[in-house]
Amino acid sequence: MKAWASLSPFACTLLLAGASSVCSAQTSYSITDLGTLSSNGYSVARAVNSAAEVTGAAGTNNSNVSYVFLYNNGEMTSLGTLGGESGIGNGINTSGQVAGYSQNSSSTYRAFLSSGSTLTDIGDLGGGSAVAYALNDLGWVVGSAVTAKGENHPFLYRNGHMIDLGTLGSANNN
Repeated sequence: MKAWASLSPFACTLLLAGASSVCSAQTSYSITDLGTLSSNGYSVARAVNSAAEVTGAAGTNNSNVSYVFLYNNGEMTSLGTLGGESGIGNGINTSGQVAGYSQNSSSTYRAFLSSGSTLTDIGDLGGGSAVAYALNDLGWVVGSAVTAKGENHPFLYRNGHMIDLGTLGSANNN
């Protein structure tokens, strides 16, 4: 018992010394100005992948129009919209695919998945609108869509099909 009593303060001192050096280590960050699509514009980043590709929305200060963008290798490129006035990229995977939502020509919000510079409407659950929040490296997209009954349900989009994930007992879940 005496050996432990004399060893414990020594062990605690070593433990605290090691912990304090970990706590005092400086974290280094690099902040990059992504720029804008126009001289009178703004941009909002929503997601970044491991290759430092970024997506979000960019527009001009004097209009309600915003476009989905992809930032890659120091350049911001507009991916446009699905025909309406606004769109935003919410997720980007390691392949550079972007998922998000955009207004179509009827001003209805629709979920999309990009392939290159093309945004593809991925459908809905019968209620006309859907938004995508994220995607994985397989290109599977998750989001929320309105059903034919007017309820918001979470969905999984994979292999060209949107799957209703149901709710946890209530009519609406996002």
